[in-house]
Amino acid sequence: MPQRKQWEYNSPVEMQLALAGNWSREDYLNHRVELANELATFLHLDGSQDGFEIGSGEGIVARTLAAKCRSLDCTDISQTFLEAAESTCRDCANVGFHQIGTDFLDFLPAEQYDFGLSSNVFVHLNAYDIYFYLCSVRKILRPQGTFVFNVVSIGESNREMFHSQARVYRSHQDPIRTRGLMNWHGIDLIRQLVEEAGLSFDEGALRADSGGHFRVLAVKGASPCFDEAGRAPAGTVTP
Repeated sequence: MPQRKQWEYNSPVEMQLALAGNWSREDYLNHRVELANELATFLHLDGSQDGFEIGSGEGIVARTLAAKCRSLDCTDISQTFLEAAESTCRDCANVGFHQIGTDFLDFLPAEQYDFGLSSNVFVHLNAYDIYFYLCSVRKILRPQGTFVFNVVSIGESNREMFHSQARVYRSHQDPIRTRGLMNWHGIDLIRQLVEEAGLSFDEGALRADSGGHFRVLAVKGASPCFDEAGRAPAGTVTP
């Protein structure tokens, strides 16, 4: 898969640019710690839960969350990011590290986790990738487990970014160069994908801003497509 090379980096400077763009190192680190603490509160972590993270990057969020849960498995498509995360979390005995291959998260044990999270990863994924990741999430979450992630659509604060990346896309019709661009999805599509994957979309937990950014909470439970046990109705094709 040559597209995977898009996510490998040769230096800490390249990694910082990929993670934070033009942010300073200090601002980026402070933001990640603040995000981790916010997510810990949002997910009601009390030290008794097992969790996973999709796209752990350098492991800054994981290092903060490790003290707030029983265990945390970091997953990333990038080997260089996983190595960085392992270094960041070297003092966290309850954190594991796994590289994502072609089977999304299906390599992780079924019904192992109480919660999952992903920050600034699904904003890069097309609808098919989002769907299959969510199917894996349904498989590995325990009943009533929760998964929080963010997506983006075109809004006031990111319209310039959309047009800038559109120009990059038109200039480079090469999957390796365009893989890291944003994918712009409306919240109605995300709601459909959550439900198609057999999860429930928590309307009360949805957070949105005027800039087009959404935070979504998916719950493993009853949904229009699946029963409480996660069984699809007769005739339904599921991965």
